[in-house]
This record gives sequence, structure tokens and C-alpha cells, in this order.
Amino acid sequence: MPDDTPVVLVGDTPRDVEAALASGAHVIAVATGVHGQSELTAAGAATVLPDLTDTIGLLGLLEDLTHH
Repeated sequence: MPDDTPVVLVGDTPRDVEAALASGAHVIAVATGVHGQSELTAAGAATVLPDLTDTIGLLGLLEDLTHH
């Protein structure tokens, strides 16, 4: 994979967020599990979604990440 290929981890736990940050990946946290939005934000996630029902919005976020 080329070095400029964006990597995005989508996860629902603080450990998912920590893994993304430690590996240099972008993170989209989803508060559908036992961890709420505030916990995921406190773990370092800049983007926290309540769920994945807004598919168009999620695709927009992913598209934005590919252009940064």
C-alpha cells in the first residue's frame, strides 16, 4: 500500500481509538457499544458518531479524509 493511502479505523471502544492514534490511522468512533460519545472523545477521537445510520454522512467523512 502506498505511504499516502489513508487508513481509517472505525471502532466503538476507547482501545480502538488508542490503536488508531498509536498507528497513525484516522479514527471514526461510533457510540453504538457500551462506550458513550464522551468516553470516545476523551480517548482522543476527533470524530464520534452516534451510530452508522447516516451512510451518506459517513461516506462524506471518509471522502474528506482521502483529500487531507
